[in-house]
Parts: sequence; structure tokens; C-alpha cells
Amino acid sequence: MLLQSRHAGTTEDVQPLFVVINDRKQTKTPVPIASPWEIMIGTQSLRQGLQWYLEKYLELPIDNFRKRAEEILAALSQWGQDCLRDLFADEHARGWYRDAQMENLSNLQLEVVSDDAEVLSWPWEVLESRDDGLLAQQCRIERRLEDIGDARSQPEKLPQEQLNILYIIARPYGDYDVGFQTLARPLIDFVNKSGWPVNIDVLRPPTFDQLRAVLEEKPDFYHIVHFDGHGGFDDPCRHGSKRLSPLE
Repeated sequence: MLLQSRHAGTTEDVQPLFVVINDRKQTKTPVPIASPWEIMIGTQSLRQGLQWYLEKYLELPIDNFRKRAEEILAALSQWGQDCLRDLFADEHARGWYRDAQMENLSNLQLEVVSDDAEVLSWPWEVLESRDDGLLAQQCRIERRLEDIGDARSQPEKLPQEQLNILYIIARPYGDYDVGFQTLARPLIDFVNKSGWPVNIDVLRPPTFDQLRAVLEEKPDFYHIVHFDGHGGFDDPCRHGSKRLSPLE
């Protein structure tokens, strides 16, 4: 089952309004959903608290900080519960949600549709039901633009006989980082086995200067420039590796 939470305007005080859509039916009265980023925890916003929790807390999860972390998670959970309750407050929306429960929530796809980047940045994955827990652990939650324009037409100069991809793999921590072949090899092997007319070049070294040089050397050659970024907990640079530029 596909249910859409569609951004349908704003209130007079610029609070986003949403309707829930099932197939071609939608709830009649848009409901306002408060932004989670307006929630304050002490002197900080929830957004600031989440940034601290994700980036700093695990470096020193001692008692004083644990209380702050619990307050942040509690506020996030409360917003998720309030948001889900308000979205499905309409009797039709509640009925559609019950139908999804009956069919098994693993078959539910919940789309958040908006052209507002701020709305799409909300942590929709924390939508929570008292009966079902976190929806993100039960069903698919996706974000989608409301107004998706036509894709740009490809310049006529680009090669027509094959698809050329320039693959950039982040290596910010040098020898401490994941090997570039670990990421590139599965894609290259897949393309080779499929027999598709696809050429993949891995940018080495993955720096801005090298990217500029390759694109200048091969103008109107690459159809796709794909950047493979990745992250992780802890900073290997603290253990002796050299910090490089963002693309190195």
C-alpha cells in the first residue's frame, strides 16, 4: 500500500500543512505539523542537540552527557509520536493506516512529498506509533519532490555508443580509509558481466585538481560523474594519519 504525506501549503504563521493521500483519495482538511527544529531542549534547538548527539556524544558517553542524550532522544520520540498522530487524525487516514496494519506494515510505503528542502530534512524516520513502534523499522519511508521537472536533454556532443562514468571515491583518511577497489570492483564486475556498453573510469587520486584535469582533458566525454562519499564514527586522524582535502 502506498500512502503519501503531501505538503499542501502553510498556515498564517507559516506552519506546514499536510494531507494524506491514498490512491486518488485524500483527507479533506490539511493538518499543521510543527517543525521538529523549533523544539528547544534547554538553550539549544533539537537540531543542535541531534548534531551533538551524533557527532560528539559517543566520544564521551559519561553520566552528565547521558542525561542530555536521553532528553534529546525523548524529544525526538515525542515529535515522532505527535507527528504520526496528527497526520492520521482524520478518520479516513486512520482507516487507511488500519488497512495497512491488517495487510502487514512491511508492505506499506509512506512517501513524504514536498518541494521544501526544510520539510524534507525533517527526521521522518522517527514517526512512531504506540502500537507499532518506529514506523521506519516496519515499513518504507521515502522522500519525494512534488514538482519533478523533465531531465535535461543530453548534449549532442556526448558519445552515443557507450555510457561513460567518472567514479570518484572519497579517501579522506588515506591508509586508514576503505580501499577504493573495495567500492569500485563490485560495480565494474557487474557492468562487465552484464555486457552493457558502459565505461567506468576511477579518478585517481580523487582530488579537485585531478578532477579538473580529467574533465579538461576529456571534454564532452562523461555522461555521469558519481561521487561515492562515506562516513564513520571516530576520527582516524587522531591516531596519526594525515588530514587531507575533502576529495582526497
